[in-house]
Amino acid sequence: KGFIPRGKTEIPQTEYLLTQVNVIRTYLRLLLFPVNQNLDYDYPLTKSINNFPTVISLFLHIALLCISYLLRKKNRLISFGILFFYITLSIESIVPLEDVIKEHTLYLPSIGYFIVFSSVCFWIYEVVGSYIRQRNFRTVYQYICLFMICFLLFLNGILAYKRTLVWQSEITLWKDVVQKSPMKDRPRIQLGVTYLLQGELEQAKFQFESLIKNNPQNLIGYSNLSVIYTNQGNFEKAYELLNTALNIDISSQMIWNNLGYLYENRGEDNLAIQAYQSGLSYKSTDAIGLANTHTNLGTLYAKQGKLELAFDQFQKAIEIYPGFARGHYSIGVAYMYYGKKEDAKREFLETLKIDPNFEQAKVFLDKINK
Repeated sequence: KGFIPRGKTEIPQTEYLLTQVNVIRTYLRLLLFPVNQNLDYDYPLTKSINNFPTVISLFLHIALLCISYLLRKKNRLISFGILFFYITLSIESIVPLEDVIKEHTLYLPSIGYFIVFSSVCFWIYEVVGSYIRQRNFRTVYQYICLFMICFLLFLNGILAYKRTLVWQSEITLWKDVVQKSPMKDRPRIQLGVTYLLQGELEQAKFQFESLIKNNPQNLIGYSNLSVIYTNQGNFEKAYELLNTALNIDISSQMIWNNLGYLYENRGEDNLAIQAYQSGLSYKSTDAIGLANTHTNLGTLYAKQGKLELAFDQFQKAIEIYPGFARGHYSIGVAYMYYGKKEDAKREFLETLKIDPNFEQAKVFLDKINK
């Protein structure tokens, strides 16, 4: 439902590495000043080293690594902390991934940062303290240090509390992300889907319309908007959106499924069957989409009393995608019609193994066990 997988990407290796030069600088900024955090950054890719921010970032990293080398004997903790930070970041900074920056990547490298930060603080305390002791200001100095520690704790406490307010619900979280990454598809999809699931259709509609405006090629926007208009009975608008989407990608199982859903809501089951069959006539790598299409087609066959054709479609769905809970559930229902309760029970148990919250499967299991 609106999810876009995160994995390997087609970003060229050189471009990815140059981008990581700036990303690591951003990580350091987040550790020093944890403000303007974002769950889903719309981070600009760096295509050339011939730009000022990248040059500054590169010099910063070289300087820190030089400090680590120079302090390897004089202050091993600082030297180790710097090296630990860069080494633990190196894997995700070298292998191209779809998300070039992720705040949770800092979990392990931040240990190196805190080692360096605490070591530098102790060093400053000792250096300044030795100077202060010579002038008999030791007590005042200790109070100043205590005040600074309390101030930093208080400041970071406020920042942490403000961040928890953002995470208090899915709506507040994704609204924050959309505000910070307004041109990125994924945050708008997630916010729109969240509104949709909570029944706030106008808010969801606005997000999906904005998504299409920003990226007219994004099929998820057309798909979810068509569902909203179909549920509202505005079939003409829903059809218009789906037709536009099919002109973008005629093999999209998601769009053919929604077209079939539209026809079903209009009571035109034969046209819905044609829509599902048309979707299956195109080659597609979308396993979940194909499984859904087969299951939707099978459900309509079952509705028309064509149980053998329905069963065949349900079987094809789980052959394509064995982890498809709805497919196993549908086969279970078909077995119930055939009176094969043990086979049905097996399929319902498999459904609940995949999705423990599949309530309809629980209802059928209760009937069988009684």
